[in-house]
Amino acid sequence: MSILEREPLKKYDFSAIKNVWEEMVFIAVSDLITNGEMCPCHDCVLDTCAVALNSLPPKYWFVDSYDLFFRRKKFEENISNIRMAEEAVYKAYQIVQKNPHH
Repeated sequence: MSILEREPLKKYDFSAIKNVWEEMVFIAVSDLITNGEMCPCHDCVLDTCAVALNSLPPKYWFVDSYDLFFRRKKFEENISNIRMAEEAVYKAYQIVQKNPHH
């Protein structure tokens, strides 16, 4: 049984807590795949996402909260943050290319 299935935590919806870098990293990976610049295999994609996310500072927000939604959008649309996510993905893919699992 998971700790989240036990009292007192089982009444809370922890799925609403998200690392806001995730979507930005997924968009950057999607762009690389679409442009033919990245191996689209399952392992390369997931490894790249994991390495990129681990290289970025954690940024967790309660995404269902009304007032944090707008702050999250502002964060995701900030060009510096977009570039940071893209750079993290690019560097992560370079690492994955050198040590692919396929």
